[in-house]
Amino acid sequence: MSRVALGLGMASAATGDEVRALARRVLDRVGLDLGAVTVVATRSRFVDDDRARLGPRVIAVDDAILLDLYPAPARAGRGSAFPARVAEGCALRGAGPGAELIVGTTRSAHATAAVARAPIAPVAPTAGAATEAADTTAPTATAAPAPARSVDGR
Repeated sequence: MSRVALGLGMASAATGDEVRALARRVLDRVGLDLGAVTVVATRSRFVDDDRARLGPRVIAVDDAILLDLYPAPARAGRGSAFPARVAEGCALRGAGPGAELIVGTTRSAHATAAVARAPIAPVAPTAGAATEAADTTAPTATAAPAPARSVDGR
């Protein structure tokens, strides 16, 4: 069993239809649909944005975490206003410990998406009850756990 995270980056010009179409396209590349996605991860500023609400729980990834994962290249005046690789960083943080990208950044006109997967490690049952391991470490690509908050309180 594994956790699958869809990472999203969006410009203000991105529409909900554009983001949904991009999500379907990136998931299709690995034979998945939104039902297989455990979490949608996006920048903190978009966690309450309807465009990110694709069905799975939505969590926020802090910009400082994204910039730690993917420092800004030295290229003035080119590219995105936010230089980090948002979709990939969000996907890795959303999938959790041991996450690996299974689809790198895929672009539409105003959005990016990526998919990461991490194994869910089984935990030995205690006193006859099964338990699930808590996320206590960051994905291998980072050093600190991502501050995350959920739209639905989970």
